[in-house]
Amino acid sequence: MITAPLIDQVQRLMHLWKAGEESKVNEYLDEKGLRRHALFNQLLQALIELAEEGSEERALMEAISNHLAARGLAPKREERLPGMEEKTCLRVGHGGRAAEKHSRDSPGQRPATD
Repeated sequence: MITAPLIDQVQRLMHLWKAGEESKVNEYLDEKGLRRHALFNQLLQALIELAEEGSEERALMEAISNHLAARGLAPKREERLPGMEEKTCLRVGHGGRAAEKHSRDSPGQRPATD
């Protein structure tokens, strides 16, 4: 698969943002892996600084940059094997001791700690 140049990807995001397609912006960012792409963020910042202050182009890029900062990095996908629906988490407290153990599939109920 051939990936479009980063500058073209910025332009695509600008078109989507201008059209009010926030969900498509998010899909595009995730699909292309741009949230974790350091060079993409540097390019976006450089383009913002080069764009004329008060221009629509700059406003769009600033909005996208702010959106990225507000949403943060894309959540890592958690894959589960069939039959492994319940997962027990063990939180480590201060000093390295197990502080709390709970089931992810029943957030309101927490079993007693061992």
